[in-house]
Amino acid sequence: MLRITRIFSKVVMIVAMIFTFPQGSQAFDKALWEPYFDQEIISDSTLFYQNLDNIRKFYQTNIDSAVHFLDEVLFLARRNNKKLEEIRMVANKAYLLSNAGRFAEALDSYQLAFDLAEDPKSEQYYWTLREGFSPTTERLFMLSNLHFTYGHLMFLTGNKEGRLYHYQEARRIATENNDPLNVGYAESGLAIIHLENGMPDAALLSIQNSLGILRTLENQINTSYAFWIQGNIFMDKKLFDKAYESYLAGRISAEEQNNLNGLVINNMGLSQYFLQVGEMDSALHYAYKTYYGRDMQDFQALSFDVALAVENLSQVYASLNQPDSTLKYLLQAKVARDSLNVRRIDNLRAFQQVLMEQQAEQKENEKQLLIYRTKIRTFTMLAFLIVFCLAAIILYRSYKQKQRANIKLVQTLSDLKSTQEQLIQSEKMASLGELTAGIAHEIKNPLNFVNNFSEVSNELIKEIFDEMDKAPRTDRDDALIRENLEDIKSNLQKVYDHGSRANSIVSSMLQHSRGGSGEKEPIDLNALIKEYVNFSFHGMRAGKNPINVDIQLELDEAIGKVNLIKEDFTRVIINLCNNAFDAMRMKTHGGLDQYQPILTIRTKSNKNQVTIEVEDNGPGIPDDIKGKILQPFFTTKKGTEGTGLGLSISNDIVKVHGGLLQLESELGKGTKFTVILSINNQ
Repeated sequence: MLRITRIFSKVVMIVAMIFTFPQGSQAFDKALWEPYFDQEIISDSTLFYQNLDNIRKFYQTNIDSAVHFLDEVLFLARRNNKKLEEIRMVANKAYLLSNAGRFAEALDSYQLAFDLAEDPKSEQYYWTLREGFSPTTERLFMLSNLHFTYGHLMFLTGNKEGRLYHYQEARRIATENNDPLNVGYAESGLAIIHLENGMPDAALLSIQNSLGILRTLENQINTSYAFWIQGNIFMDKKLFDKAYESYLAGRISAEEQNNLNGLVINNMGLSQYFLQVGEMDSALHYAYKTYYGRDMQDFQALSFDVALAVENLSQVYASLNQPDSTLKYLLQAKVARDSLNVRRIDNLRAFQQVLMEQQAEQKENEKQLLIYRTKIRTFTMLAFLIVFCLAAIILYRSYKQKQRANIKLVQTLSDLKSTQEQLIQSEKMASLGELTAGIAHEIKNPLNFVNNFSEVSNELIKEIFDEMDKAPRTDRDDALIRENLEDIKSNLQKVYDHGSRANSIVSSMLQHSRGGSGEKEPIDLNALIKEYVNFSFHGMRAGKNPINVDIQLELDEAIGKVNLIKEDFTRVIINLCNNAFDAMRMKTHGGLDQYQPILTIRTKSNKNQVTIEVEDNGPGIPDDIKGKILQPFFTTKKGTEGTGLGLSISNDIVKVHGGLLQLESELGKGTKFTVILSINNQ
């Protein structure tokens, strides 16, 4: 009897589903409802709470599983029209997708969540409310938290202004809603921004406000993040003992709340602290806990990833003077960083594609609205012949404007593609720069030892010579000793010369890795060229083997200001001039009495381009090495002179500006380097 009753109940439920759901793609779906054929009838609210438990289970350890169960809860909330539950689930899904680097998907979820959270009508439908909350304060609580987490997405996609705005908006809404939790979160986000902007005192004030709030609340799940941020601020201020106390407090809080992400980042903070104070065993211990103890996804909201953990390990091994382990983890870090950069670029491209599609959709809506209005206007003006003529003129002008808009849209698309190519080049240079800086720093210390000890040894040999001159000795012994010491002195001088060249290469590598601010600004190009050509000339005159050079400036006054990264582009000018001076010096030393070195700098302005020419009348470049001139570490200079990095660095900088560096040379007559910059990419 009981079995018959159960079967009858299931049949009634299935019939109800068929008649209560709309027809079409979301009508009765057997695959969707199949689980209910093999189990007891369970209410949607019960399923809702069951899936919430699954979400909590996977929230920190498996994003795909967490998103799956979030979608299950979303389905139940939408089926029952529970708007507040839908906001909560969509917001959590958006945060998880953003933290996983799936920016385009996250953007869709955020936009839906904002639409729901900003609508007061959503307050009418819910299953649950937080203790002490009304439907209105619950909705505003989620809206404030949405702004806070959306600020993370703005940071991850390179929108610094948007990030600051949404953190401030989160704090404003939370303050008006008497919501201390989100005020604490927003203050922690503002603390990170202050620290990034070089304002550690303001950052410390914000994070201490955050901790003062968060530590008084029952919900302590994210307090470990605030301790970690405070530790970073103390490290920046060189207050290492306080940094240690913050990281340790963050680690304890994370363990108490079972916050795996908070545990990992505070472990890394402790590793960096012990590395700074020279306690290498502890630094290595926490570095291993950071990397090998991880059991979660990359935590992009706080810029933590696998590559950062590996780089931390390599840094500790470098300080322990273990080159094999250092190189091993440096290589692992490079592989991880390259993989993350590729994935990040793909995600950013998808994010940009979504924005472009939304803009295109908005333009299409505007176009359809324009067509509709035009039709109404036309039908109205048919009754008035005089007005009809006027309408025809208006329509013609509108058509021309649309043509111009289409041309501008095509140009915008072309500019976007060029910007994406520059972004890829910048990411490659940034990745190479990080690896270059790491290797260069490791090489520089032993090089300094080589040079210092060779200098000291030469001084000791000189002292021995001085003492020999004072003390009596047989001519044979004296000659033998002097001969041996002269050989040692010659060898040490060679060691010093080659060590100096290696040191200059390392210095160039470090200069390459530093780069400028990365932000373009309008620069008077002609004035910049005058200043730094003069700077390079006086630097050459003050150095070894100066030569007299006739500087000829042929500058197009129509150029005006050009958008450049000033710190980087000045290096291009200096490198090209120094290269020309070196070439002409070689020709001067070739014994040509009638030879007068001439350096000509030209700028020219075309419709869409600006060109800079640096031409010398030096010896020229043989055809068989022209293809190698822009390669890193290739140099035509003899002995220990030159690093082979100047032209390579210049070529990379020009590419980042969306430009092209060209070489023309004729043996015996001279060389011309031409920089071509597109004004459309400025």
